[in-house]
Amino acid sequence: MTSSYTDPEQGKSEREFGNSPYPSGSGFDPEHDLRVADAQYLMLPQGRPPRQDDCLLHGALPDAEDVNVVVSQQALKQIVAHCHSNTRVELGGVLLGRPYHNNRQIFVEVEVAIPAITTDNGPVHFTFTADVWAQIHVDCSQYPDLEIVGWFHTHPDLGVFYSADDEVVHAAAFTQPYHVGLVVDPLRNQGSFFAWRDGVVQPIPGFYELIPAEAGNEHEVPRAIVDWEIVIDKSWFMPTRSENPAPGLVYQDGDLAIHPMLPLVVSTLALLLASIALYVALK
Repeated sequence: MTSSYTDPEQGKSEREFGNSPYPSGSGFDPEHDLRVADAQYLMLPQGRPPRQDDCLLHGALPDAEDVNVVVSQQALKQIVAHCHSNTRVELGGVLLGRPYHNNRQIFVEVEVAIPAITTDNGPVHFTFTADVWAQIHVDCSQYPDLEIVGWFHTHPDLGVFYSADDEVVHAAAFTQPYHVGLVVDPLRNQGSFFAWRDGVVQPIPGFYELIPAEAGNEHEVPRAIVDWEIVIDKSWFMPTRSENPAPGLVYQDGDLAIHPMLPLVVSTLALLLASIALYVALK
């Protein structure tokens, strides 16, 4: 729930993303008038997204202004393994992949997840220490063709949301428009991606799981690595919920709203207790 950052340095169809029959505003209409600034996507190489038929959608279609996140099954297996390795404390790591633009939209293909090995964590906090970053850079050197495109961490049995400290980490270490964050609750089987939108880190309503070519023939149903509920807290600005939301998409009713404030509450109580102790000592 609380994260810290001390980085020392900074036969299938041919239907494809960006060429879709979905209506305008769905996130796949190239004629839609996007409000993505040129600087956000022209700085990225132009790429060709995978075919939609090669992907499984988790949650709802990303909006036209959202980052389109496509995650390999290898990366999902690495994320799941690390997130379930210890559900008593928060765990985390970084995501490696390739960012690019296509049809005035930003895409991120996540190919590898690198666990962050740290002892500076607990039930409600996870810390990217300088030593952790040093080891991450060593591990990333094994993938010279990939770059850090985001991070992930867990909220064991706390639900999926971005705490105030999570926002600080994202704003300090993951500043590019394509940088994404993934929060996973391994006990509640929930997970959601977050990304920059209009200068604010906001949840993405859905992401894509890339099915490898060797997964089977066209008559077989591809098997997903994860079946997370995609949680959208109503405190975030998101499209109006419908009477029939997408399968696996959950809108929180605000019962978790206290969690982002917990660090502030704890700090205030600690300061109050320290003041009382000092007053008693001086009497």
